[in-house]
Amino acid sequence: MWQSPLEYTEYITREVPNSPWFDNMSTTEIVENRTIIMRRSFIDVINKLKSDMGENVEEWKWEKINQLFVEHMSGIAEFSRGPYPLSGGFDTVNSWGTGKFGGGAGWRMVVDFANLSNSRIIIAGGQSGHITSNHCEDLLEIYVEGKYIQPLLYNTPEDFVEEKVEAIWTLKP
Repeated sequence: MWQSPLEYTEYITREVPNSPWFDNMSTTEIVENRTIIMRRSFIDVINKLKSDMGENVEEWKWEKINQLFVEHMSGIAEFSRGPYPLSGGFDTVNSWGTGKFGGGAGWRMVVDFANLSNSRIIIAGGQSGHITSNHCEDLLEIYVEGKYIQPLLYNTPEDFVEEKVEAIWTLKP
């Protein structure tokens, strides 16, 4: 019976410890098996962690290696922000990726079509790219925390709250 690659990999890892798949073909003095490869891999990971994070295991924190850098759209480094330590990873609900990166879902929105005022949004950074604006990075910390804000969406024009207006722009030809 055919098995998908993941199922086959799991099968040989659990059931076939001497499978030729475990042998490192670049070593001629030994034929590796599952135990040898797993032990080497574990030692390599520990050595890498010690190199990157120091000898003190108590200071090994995921957030030290999983960080978000927000590059300003101008490309000017002084306008960019970060690093921001992150939880989660590539295959989690709050997906970011893993390692040092500058991406993620830039806009997230949950819409309640029955009642628009119950909707939630978040924008990576802020609502403005202008470095002097109060809204340049006003949502960044909320975004990094994986939280949302309530947008100004209304079911009817009568529900609109004028006190929320900060500015009115009139575009003329």
